[in-house]
Amino acid sequence: MQIVGALMMLAGGVGAIFFGILLIVRAFETSLVWGLVYLFVPFGAFIFIITNWGKTWKPLAFQILSLLSVFAGAAMGGFLTR
Repeated sequence: MQIVGALMMLAGGVGAIFFGILLIVRAFETSLVWGLVYLFVPFGAFIFIITNWGKTWKPLAFQILSLLSVFAGAAMGGFLTR
């Protein structure tokens, strides 16, 4: 089960990184200012996602599912125990 858990963690991690980068790209597609706000202003990403919900909800949902895959893989593989 550790191998399956590790593979789930790997796939989820790659997916989370991919969809995180996609959200940054969406911010820069909107404008240069939004892209810089997304990267450098605290809670700027949250504000961008809320104000541009129509084009950010899918990448955000897939990023959350990817992170759930990471945690499920860690639990399945026994990586959360001491």
